[in-house]
Amino acid sequence: MREVLGARGLTRKVFDLEGTSARLYVVRSRPVHYQEGGLWKDIDTRWEPSSRSGFSYEMTRAGYKAWVASSLTAQPFMLISRGGVEEKYTLGNVVWSSRGKKHKEKVSNLPAKSISRVVGSILEVPGFLLPEVTLQIIATAKAPVILCQVPDPKKLKKWSFDSQDEVPVLTVELVPYQSALLKVAANYLSESADGELYGQDSSYATARGTSYGSDITSGTARIGQNKSGGSIYYVFRTYLSFDTSGIADGDSVESATLYVTADTDLSSTDFLVKVYRFAWAEALNGASQEANYDGAYGGSATLEGTFRDTASGWSSGTKYSMSVAAGGINKTGDSKYTMVSSRDVDNTTPDGNQYVYVRTSEAAGTGDDPYLAIVVAPAAYVDIF
Repeated sequence: MREVLGARGLTRKVFDLEGTSARLYVVRSRPVHYQEGGLWKDIDTRWEPSSRSGFSYEMTRAGYKAWVASSLTAQPFMLISRGGVEEKYTLGNVVWSSRGKKHKEKVSNLPAKSISRVVGSILEVPGFLLPEVTLQIIATAKAPVILCQVPDPKKLKKWSFDSQDEVPVLTVELVPYQSALLKVAANYLSESADGELYGQDSSYATARGTSYGSDITSGTARIGQNKSGGSIYYVFRTYLSFDTSGIADGDSVESATLYVTADTDLSSTDFLVKVYRFAWAEALNGASQEANYDGAYGGSATLEGTFRDTASGWSSGTKYSMSVAAGGINKTGDSKYTMVSSRDVDNTTPDGNQYVYVRTSEAAGTGDDPYLAIVVAPAAYVDIF
């Protein structure tokens, strides 16, 4: 009996029966061949020593290729290549359930941390978790599988198994390797809802405590205070909104930086431009205008810090920036901020012009729009096995 190599398929082998014109077709329920260079080759999932840097074992004769490090805490621990795409992984937690409650233990906390035995398609770590537990990395025809073999479940009682008769099922999380290349940077432009609210009155206290008007269309907004004509006080507050709902709930925001382009400086007295995180309501000049004006700082607003001291310069067309709290980014909606004068916050009565302009989303084009530069690390865990 001789195999007909040209008749191979993913799950099929064909043999000529010697002395006859008949053929024997053998079809398996699982793959027995993989394609390489247009040819069907026998799958061989045995682990072999690897010469690839950072890895001790490899399996390269299947529909995918895999490399594994000897140390369970290696960064990365496993590399899988499929269809020309390479993905790196580390080991996360050992996970098990007992009476509906989930338990975890970090691999890095466990006694045995290195592969010490190779049995064909199986890499083994005896003494994993407990002396009675063996971790196995099994190369199957489709993908590596990680299992924990528990010969005597009763020995795991100390690991939160409620019944000595309960048969535990342990799994090990495979985690995408978090390198700098996996972090994603994106800019989020300010929305058209941004703009300015201001107070105006012959009483500074009234101008500071009661909104009078708004500007949400001109392309610039003011920050600061003013005494005009020797008798009328103005207080200007700027509001910014960024739609950050596109960040996945499971992703981690690593950093966020606010960029705003300066416009005209009409200040005769220098001040600090302060940034607050404040979930003001849209429309800015709608039914919640007064609440938006009153809440620009203090109360439920959170101080992010000083954006700029105007004594250091306020050059029209220049982008200034500051870091804002990564934890303050709203992944389910808008991230909103206000920009106000420190003299407004400190209740310092103005005498003359004490304000600057910034450019908003209504400015021509998008090059001068305020924006948040956000660096995101994708969610750590994926379900593969």
